[in-house]
Amino acid sequence: MDLVDIGVRLGGAIDVITQRIVDVLMGFPPIILALALMAMLGQSVNNVIITLVVLLSPSAARTMRSSVLSLKELTYVESARAVGSTTTRVVFRHLMPNCLGTYIVLFTVNVAYAIVVEASLSFLGLGSPPDEPSWGGMITAATASLQRAPWIAFFPGLAICLVVFGLNLLGDAIRDMTDAKMRGSTSQT
Repeated sequence: MDLVDIGVRLGGAIDVITQRIVDVLMGFPPIILALALMAMLGQSVNNVIITLVVLLSPSAARTMRSSVLSLKELTYVESARAVGSTTTRVVFRHLMPNCLGTYIVLFTVNVAYAIVVEASLSFLGLGSPPDEPSWGGMITAATASLQRAPWIAFFPGLAICLVVFGLNLLGDAIRDMTDAKMRGSTSQT
C-alpha cells in the first residue's frame, strides 16, 4: 500500500478537516487577516512570507480541489481505473497533467495578489522592515514629499500596476495555451 492509496482511503476525513480549516481562513477578510497576522508575528520579510502563505493557501486549495473533483469524474479516469491502473498512475498520469494549466494560472494570479498585499502591508508599516526595499515602503516614504515631487510615489505605484497587469496577462495567455477547448478555436470579432 503506497502513500497515495492511504491518502485516498483517508481522503474523506482529511478532506473534511482541511476544508473546514479553509472555510475558517476564508471567513476573514484577507487584509484584516494579513494585518492581524503581521501584528502578531512582527515586522520581517519571513513573517510577510508566512502571512502570504496563510492568505493564499485557502483559495488555492479550494480551486485545485474543485478541479481535481471534476476531473476525477470524467470518463478517461474511469477508463484508466477499469483497465487496472493504480491510484498513483491515475493521479500522476491523468489528474496532475490536466490540473497543470489551472495551477499555472492560479500561480500567476496569486503572485500578483501577493505583490499587492505585500505593498499594502509595507505601506501601512507592517510589511518588510524600512531598511528592506519594497514598493509599498517607497510609496510611504514618498508621502512626505508628495506636493513637491509626486513622481516619487507615482513610479512605484506604476510599477505595481504594470507587474500585476503583466502577470494577469501571462496567466490568461498560459490558460489559453493549456486549455484544450481554446487550442483549436479562433476568436470571432
